[in-house]
Amino acid sequence: MLRLTGLLLLLTLQACSGMYMSGPMMRGEFSPLTPAGTNNEAFQEDRSSCLKQIEKEVGQLINENFAIIKFRNCLIQKGYVLLS
Repeated sequence: MLRLTGLLLLLTLQACSGMYMSGPMMRGEFSPLTPAGTNNEAFQEDRSSCLKQIEKEVGQLINENFAIIKFRNCLIQKGYVLLS
């Protein structure tokens, strides 16, 4: 019984984590944390720019891990420090 409960918990957690990653980039909600001193207005502009760039490169695969890595790399190349 304990094994079955543990297995169900594991499957539920995996399903929830998959649902989280399936949408934020596509809807433009993905926004990494930055240090407190970051110019938020400039960051949002650069974030939008990077998102559009990556969408052009990967198309429908925008929610894949490599697309998120490319997106984060774009922001890092613009000089941002990402905390998450």
